[in-house]
Amino acid sequence: MQELLDRGVNKVYATCRQPEKQPQKDHRIQWRALDLACADSIESLAESTNDAEWLFNNAAINHRGHALQSDQTLIHEEMAVNCLGPLRLMQLMRPRLTRAEHGRIINILSICSFAGMPSLGGYCASKAALYSLCQSIAPALNQGGISLHNVFPGPIDTDMNADQEIPNMVSPESVATHIIDAVLNNQSLIYPDPQSQHDARIWLQDPLELQKQYQRY
Repeated sequence: MQELLDRGVNKVYATCRQPEKQPQKDHRIQWRALDLACADSIESLAESTNDAEWLFNNAAINHRGHALQSDQTLIHEEMAVNCLGPLRLMQLMRPRLTRAEHGRIINILSICSFAGMPSLGGYCASKAALYSLCQSIAPALNQGGISLHNVFPGPIDTDMNADQEIPNMVSPESVATHIIDAVLNNQSLIYPDPQSQHDARIWLQDPLELQKQYQRY
């Protein structure tokens, strides 16, 4: 969000479950309520953002755990928030973005969209599912003048990873800068950090090798 403001964007619709608790630091930020597991919440957001030109699907949850041992309710929630919610939002926002001069959808996925990690069973599956859906809908979006950009970051130093000992984490600010640069350069597949770039090269050369490496986690 800050990266967009620093580049002169006039308005940013920022979302969270409790927008009333967010500080009003910049008049260009307009907070909206959004729960990606709630259809009514998604529809309300779409109705209140008719002038949107770019859509960032960035929200995600990660319950962690092995798929064979995880509570099915938690995996369903990961699928709802990380995959089905963003898909519904893209469906509803499509007419609005088609009207925009340069409509864009940016989906923040994960490098583990390409290979699952045993300890992140539901999370990896949800990100892979969203990427598969994006591949299916890209032609229709492009026909409507909407460019689709899928981002595959490695580990980022965010609240989601705050209690994890993960090497090679990068700052959210550096990732945001890389993403916006890549979007403006019309890159459809974006690897915004050294770890994701390294892993993407492995995957392109030998998908089974990346799967083998990820099975250690």
